[in-house]
Amino acid sequence: MRQSILILLLFAVFPLSLSARTEVKRDNFHSGNETRYEAGNGTRHEVRVGWGDMLYESAVFFNSSEKRDYRYTGHIFGEYQYRFNNWLSAGLQLDWEKVGWNRNEYFTNFCILPDIRFTYFRKNRFTIYSGLSLGLCVNGGTEVNYKGHRTECAPALGLTLVGGTFSLSNWFCALELGGLNALNGKNEVYLAASRIFSISIGYRF
Repeated sequence: MRQSILILLLFAVFPLSLSARTEVKRDNFHSGNETRYEAGNGTRHEVRVGWGDMLYESAVFFNSSEKRDYRYTGHIFGEYQYRFNNWLSAGLQLDWEKVGWNRNEYFTNFCILPDIRFTYFRKNRFTIYSGLSLGLCVNGGTEVNYKGHRTECAPALGLTLVGGTFSLSNWFCALELGGLNALNGKNEVYLAASRIFSISIGYRF
């Protein structure tokens, strides 16, 4: 008789216990306690490679009677960033481009750009940020400038007006709107609002 009562009590209590545990899980889910992926969560380092447009170059350097068959690589760049916290990171970016014409004539711009980034939106797989870089541009090529030099250096300034990333696990893709500038006065303009748009892919670890 006692065994029968115990068995009946177990059958009565077990469904109630199971129901209570289900309700707790349901409440946790609706209260926002579920685990979500946050872009860059738990990572400090970021590396990426990308390509930027050549709108400035194609607008300034185009076919003429002496120079024809212009070719543009666009801006090819790589970057490392270290994240100090959820909104501030800093790093180093290297940017290279080449413009060629005629048969074997060309010039290149190589920029070394320490940069800083401010992230003001971070949720789930998305981030939105702005950035600033200040460094050095080295211009060289087959032509000789008015000083008789083939290679010149100039201060370089890069602005990221707005950028955004979308992450899949530790991998991400980025789209940016901004500009890259480098000049030594009005007679030596190497970049002016160049690389307005850029795309890149990267990895956080």
